[in-house]
Amino acid sequence: MAERILVVDDEEDVRNIVARALKGKGYHVKGISLACDALEEIKDRYELAIVDIKLPDASGLELLAQIRRISPLTEVIIITGYATLESAITAIERGAFAYIRKPLQLGELYQTAKSAIEKQKLTAENQRLVAELRKINRRLENLNRTLEKRVEKRTGELRRSQEETEKKARQLAIINEITSAITSSLDLNEILSVVTEETKKIIRFDRASISLTDGSRMINKVYFLEPAGKKEPEEGLTYPLEGTGIEWVIKNRKPLIREDFDGGGEFVEDEYILTTEVKSGMVVPLIYRGEVIGTFNLGSKEKKAYREEHYQILKQIAGEIAIALENAELYRKLKTYSDKLEEKVAERTEALRSNIRELKEAQERLIQSEKLAATSKLIAGVAHEIKNPLNSMSFATANIEKMLNSGFDMRKTQDFCRESLSILRSDIGRLKEMVDRFMVFTRPDRIELEDADINDIIRQVVKGVEGELRQKGITIVEKYAKRIPVLKLEKAAFHRCILNLLLNSRDALERSGRIEIRSGLADNLVTVEVKDNGYGIPPEIRDKIFDIFFTTKAEGAGLGLSQVYRTVESHRGSITFQSEPGKGTTFIITLPTT
Repeated sequence: MAERILVVDDEEDVRNIVARALKGKGYHVKGISLACDALEEIKDRYELAIVDIKLPDASGLELLAQIRRISPLTEVIIITGYATLESAITAIERGAFAYIRKPLQLGELYQTAKSAIEKQKLTAENQRLVAELRKINRRLENLNRTLEKRVEKRTGELRRSQEETEKKARQLAIINEITSAITSSLDLNEILSVVTEETKKIIRFDRASISLTDGSRMINKVYFLEPAGKKEPEEGLTYPLEGTGIEWVIKNRKPLIREDFDGGGEFVEDEYILTTEVKSGMVVPLIYRGEVIGTFNLGSKEKKAYREEHYQILKQIAGEIAIALENAELYRKLKTYSDKLEEKVAERTEALRSNIRELKEAQERLIQSEKLAATSKLIAGVAHEIKNPLNSMSFATANIEKMLNSGFDMRKTQDFCRESLSILRSDIGRLKEMVDRFMVFTRPDRIELEDADINDIIRQVVKGVEGELRQKGITIVEKYAKRIPVLKLEKAAFHRCILNLLLNSRDALERSGRIEIRSGLADNLVTVEVKDNGYGIPPEIRDKIFDIFFTTKAEGAGLGLSQVYRTVESHRGSITFQSEPGKGTTFIITLPTT
């Protein structure tokens, strides 16, 4: 029956890719997106769960702990696209078999899943054997009580059988202790100490070491475990691999048992081994993801100290050692990466602070430049507006002076002066009106807000202009949204805003044109749209229409749309427009409801 694997990931593509890859290897795979569903499904026996660290309804690390509680025999592999040192450590501490970063390498995932299932099978088998042994013991005790007289001659045999069984149970318990130490710690020194002490309980040795190779012709790292108990590897030292027993083990992928080193120099290291008083030894391959990464080496001062049964025990221990070594290397790389990342973050933070300071200085210079440009533009506009009336006034006063300095007829002079004074009064009035409008525009707003119904304001404005529009053959269409909330507005200012927009549309229309005004409500925003089918706004002036004194009308002052823009912004709103030459323009005012 195929082993069962549960894939828990909220990304359907990831579930499908993993399912196809593992099904192709003969596994039965089921994908689930939610942690709550996974907890129900895990009750139906699964050998392995592959869990994403981020799920919609729970953390993958929380789900890991619950799976281990509900189904202790189920191994769990954590996968994540947001790998951190903290989450990796937490995953290992909570019993994860492995921690894999996305994007997933399917070959790596398969090998990891295979190792996890092998471990699961071993654990399940261990539990089954322990339970079976306990059952046998109970049966033996019952038989011993009821058949004591009849089995006297076999008591010795049973005792020996029981001793052997207990020996195997002790071996299994020790292997479980080693497995537990490896899966619950990232401290390699601690793990190797447990391996050394626990292995000694079931296999006698006087010397022990771990040799690692990186695939070259050299042994590049050695951990001396006994007799010195030196767990740290010798850095910078390498040993030739060619001709050694270690090379033979790596090449043949099986153990090498040496019963007696006195038999001759079969391998190049034999001469050195004899100087250590070691008489026999065993070298076991360390296999990780199908590759031999090194060897576990034991030596004894007794001849013929090791047999095939010892290898069967060490084979299981060697697999756990290989995982521990790789996990330790991964932890070292992660820590190095984390330290470098912190340095880079600090450097980048300082660079960003410097950039922010420079940007702030540039913004201040830009604001000052824009203020000067706006002031220059304002002055130019005022000068332009004042120039014509002043020219007219200058001409009128020059004519009066000329008339007074020449021989003149009193009646004609009086008529001429009255006409000139009339011109002066008119121009002075124009200047005063223009200055008043300018002062209204430039005076800081003293907004007095009151509750207002925007629909009522629109209706009042339309009522005031519809007669004039009707005379010019312009149709006005009103559309009001229902249930618009009461707004805090300056009613008079908004009345002028909407009036200016309607008059602007009027001036953009030929006879028989059409204006549509509507209100709306969406996403806590109130909108007012004024749409006409006039000649539109030419692209080359669209960025100027809200500028003060800008106008395309022969008699316009260029203050209307500027005042609209200023009023809307003072109410925390915005005004935009859409225009197409020959088809019309739509102005859109947007106001917050709160």
